Amino acid sequence: MSLSPELEALLAPLLKGHANRKRRNAMRRSVGVAAALLTAAALGAAALAASNSWIFKSDHGYASGKKNVVFHGATYTVQTEVTGDGRSFNVGLNQGPELLVESVGHSWLRAPGVEPDPELPNPPRRPSGQAVYGNSFASGGGEIWFGVARPEIARVDLTDQHGHDFSTATVRPPQRYRSVFRFWVIAVPASHATTFTAYDYDGNAIQRGPLTATTIMSLY
Repeated sequence: MSLSPELEALLAPLLKGHANRKRRNAMRRSVGVAAALLTAAALGAAALAASNSWIFKSDHGYASGKKNVVFHGATYTVQTEVTGDGRSFNVGLNQGPELLVESVGHSWLRAPGVEPDPELPNPPRRPSGQAVYGNSFASGGGEIWFGVARPEIARVDLTDQHGHDFSTATVRPPQRYRSVFRFWVIAVPASHATTFTAYDYDGNAIQRGPLTATTIMSLY
């Protein structure tokens, strides 16, 4: 996908952080058993925050989160990193050490505790873009969908080609981490999700639309 110079500039800090994360992961894999045990002990002592089975922690200035999904007997992990300003992120699906699919994005929306974007210091009060974005991995006749939602979206429903619904609450990193984004994961065991419905905190359907896997997720 070809990005505009403006979008490339906005995503540059995130992509740089993603490259740094890959280098860090390579370094971590090279340590011995003793260092691994020390790391595990340090993580156990660190302040971790759990929300709807997601685990969030601070990682080199990023809010780093993960959630495990059991799908057809195998364990997959959705991992995300949100930049320190709370306005850019990446989210990917892993099986063990292998990254299967990944998306990145940015947001110009208002959100509690998040400073306005310098590129758009006075964002519109009413969002005009899509409320939910997702990416997917298909296996064994089913799919794992994951993605982001706007700040006011509390629940996401996916509907498959047979009219069956699959639902989940969205999750925002804990308040001490700044984030415009709410994250979600849904496993569809034996069918193909075709549409989404986004609901607010009062249970009102805010938006319905066709579901398309994407690697660029921008909220506006």
